Amino acid sequence: MRNVICCWNDRNPSHFESHVPLLFSGRRNLALGFSNEIDLLFLNGLDLLGERYKEQLEEVGYRLHDVSDLYAGTADRYAALCAFGGYEMKCFLRWPVIASYFRGDRIIHYDGDIVFNEDPAVIGVLLQGSTFVLQGCPAVTCISDLDWFSRYQEQLDLLVENPEGYSARAWKERDGWRVSETQKWAGQRSREVISSDQDLISHLIHTDRIPQDRPAQLAPLLGSYAVFENPLYLHGCTFNDFPDPIGYERRSGIDYVGGKRVLTWHMQSDFNLYLSTFLFRKRFMPWVGGRLANHLVEPTFPYRLGSLFSRLCGGYTRLDVYRYFFERHDFGEVFADRTWWDRGAFR
Repeated sequence: MRNVICCWNDRNPSHFESHVPLLFSGRRNLALGFSNEIDLLFLNGLDLLGERYKEQLEEVGYRLHDVSDLYAGTADRYAALCAFGGYEMKCFLRWPVIASYFRGDRIIHYDGDIVFNEDPAVIGVLLQGSTFVLQGCPAVTCISDLDWFSRYQEQLDLLVENPEGYSARAWKERDGWRVSETQKWAGQRSREVISSDQDLISHLIHTDRIPQDRPAQLAPLLGSYAVFENPLYLHGCTFNDFPDPIGYERRSGIDYVGGKRVLTWHMQSDFNLYLSTFLFRKRFMPWVGGRLANHLVEPTFPYRLGSLFSRLCGGYTRLDVYRYFFERHDFGEVFADRTWWDRGAFR
């Protein structure tokens, strides 16, 4: 299985690394004894990163590929996707780019904000022959059945022809989505108009229009791991059978939740904001303790203030968060009942 991360960049190396800490992650992989043979496909902006930074990425094992011409040609054919913004357009089009560039290769796709807690090489052997999107979120997507790519592109073509009409038909097919969320790992879709590749993929899994191994099929492979796409919701849509309450520990650099080794950490936006708010409170409001609410429950004053700090001042970058929780400390301060938003979830 080929490990792939799609990247894009419009700034300098320090800005890129602070938001997508690939060099940090690569060095951490090597320090843990993991393989770091990962292909980085730059849809644009590789030339802006500077020779030294690119050399450092290659030194830790990444293979860098400039696919900007391929992406530009694909973007020209799907210009209507510009309506969803540059970020979402790149997310929609990363799949046909991967299919074209690595034609015939089986791949595991990881988002740039994935931090490995198991060796990518081990994961590749473990998932050989599997095809699935982890809990409906493309941050971890394993594709062994290459029909996945053609099915996706066929539906993307239909979406681009008439986004509103396609979305309206898809919305009418939502019946039973809660069952699909758990039994198919289709994820959730809350927007009537399909506006991201995750929305589209969720719909395709739910309606069986794209290959997707069932969680029940994957349980023999992944059942010994703690598997979740968003660490804010450890119990969500998975076969994790955690004790109540959950214990957390880090041993020799490896994290365990509920006695199971975490497969990967998805340091996605909501979780990163939660951790950033914790760091803000600890540094600037050390006298405030207690539970740190998340964005879905009644926000506390520290959460509101921390969120405002992040929006107005940049807050803590993802690299700052990585350094604190993966280099200087672990998640013990956060994954504790005195702090965690979900009362009683952790010890």
